[in-house]
Amino acid sequence: VYIVDYKGFMITASIAGMSSDINEKRVRANESSSDFIRLSAITISNQYNGNWSTADGVILTVDIENDGLYYVQSNELTDEYGLHWHVVVAELVSCDIGFYVHKEFDSILVENNEVCSECPGHTQCDGEDIYPYPEEGYWMDRDETLIK
Repeated sequence: VYIVDYKGFMITASIAGMSSDINEKRVRANESSSDFIRLSAITISNQYNGNWSTADGVILTVDIENDGLYYVQSNELTDEYGLHWHVVVAELVSCDIGFYVHKEFDSILVENNEVCSECPGHTQCDGEDIYPYPEEGYWMDRDETLIK
């Protein structure tokens, strides 16, 4: 979880050792030293032309190298006194048994829970974020998830 203001500057984050400023200068989320914060902020910004308010309540996905695919949602928090923050929450994508996450799944808008795909024939899918593997006697081309 992290919070930014309406311009994308960091307010706080729940990541250990994460700071919202460097050398007493506020940092934009898309310049963060945290891969998760930086990449999720870039995804939100790119998808909505830098307008965090337009992304309010929308669920996106962000692939963090060597960490996994995450659902990310930004929720706008405002009040009559001028508070204008965006609270960003995330959860690791975890598919059910019999389903898998495409490793090449891009950071896009999630619609109809299409992040997890049904396991192709003659493969085993253990769910979570584990890639399918072929049943005994079969092989697979991981580039195309072809089973032969």
